[in-house]
Amino acid sequence: MKRVGRTLRVLLVWSAVYFIVRVMASDRASAGQFVRDFIFGSPYYHLWYLYMLIGMYYVAPYVNRVFTQLSQAERLILVFSLFAIASVEMLLTRFVGAVRPRTGLSLFVEYLGYFVLGGLCREYLCHTAAKQYSRMRYLLVALFSSLVVAAAVGGALPYLGARAWGVMYCYLNPLVVIASYCAFGLALRTRGTGRFVRLISRLAPLTLGVYLVHPIFLLLLHRSACWSSVTRSLVAVPLTALVAFLASCCSTWLVIRIRWLSRVVLY
Repeated sequence: MKRVGRTLRVLLVWSAVYFIVRVMASDRASAGQFVRDFIFGSPYYHLWYLYMLIGMYYVAPYVNRVFTQLSQAERLILVFSLFAIASVEMLLTRFVGAVRPRTGLSLFVEYLGYFVLGGLCREYLCHTAAKQYSRMRYLLVALFSSLVVAAAVGGALPYLGARAWGVMYCYLNPLVVIASYCAFGLALRTRGTGRFVRLISRLAPLTLGVYLVHPIFLLLLHRSACWSSVTRSLVAVPLTALVAFLASCCSTWLVIRIRWLSRVVLY
C-alpha cells in the first residue's frame, strides 16, 4: 500500500505539471476538460501508465497469492486467457468502437497478463532447462517480431488509416507480447559485470523520471525553429529520440540529486 500512496502522489504532481503544459501549448485547454481527462485516466497521453501502476500495486499481493497455488499448466492457461481477453477487447475497441466509459482506476485489468507473464518468465527463464536459449535467439525473435509489426503497419495503412498504428503497436498485440517476452529473456541473459550491464544499472534509477518528463522535451523539439529542418531528414526519428532521451536522463539525474524534490516528483 505504500507504493500505491507514493505512485498516487507522483500522479497528482505530474498531472498538475502537464495541465500547465497543456495550457501553454494550446489556447483551447480548459480546466473542465482536464478534470474529465484526469478522471478517465489521460491527463496527458503517457500518464495512463501511473493509473495502471496504482491498480497493479494494489492487486499484486492477491494475484501473487493465487499464482503460487497454480500448477505450471494452469499458469500458462491463465496467461493466455488474460492476453486473449485483453486482445479481443482491444480489437473491438479499434474496429467496432465497442468501448464502455471507464475511469482510470480499471486500466490495470487489461495488463494483468503482463504481470502474470512476468512471474512465469522469472521462474522459467531462470530454470536450467531454459538456459539452452542464447541471447542471440531472444534478440533475433524480438527483432523479427518488431519488423513484422512495422511491415504490417505499412501494409495496413492504405486500408485502415491511423487505426493501423493503434492496432499493430498496441501493447496487447500478440507480436508485441512476444517481443516483450524476448526482451525480458535477453535482460536475464545479460546479468553480470560487463560494461553494458553496468550502464543499464546506472540508467535504471532514471527510467521512471525519463518516462514522465520526455514528452516535454519532445514538445520543445517539435516547436523549435532550428529543429524543423531535422524533422524532414531520414535521421529525424532516431535523432529526436536520442536528444529527448539524453535531455530526460540529465534532468532526471539533477532531480534525483535534490532529495526533497525527488521525493515529491519521483519515488
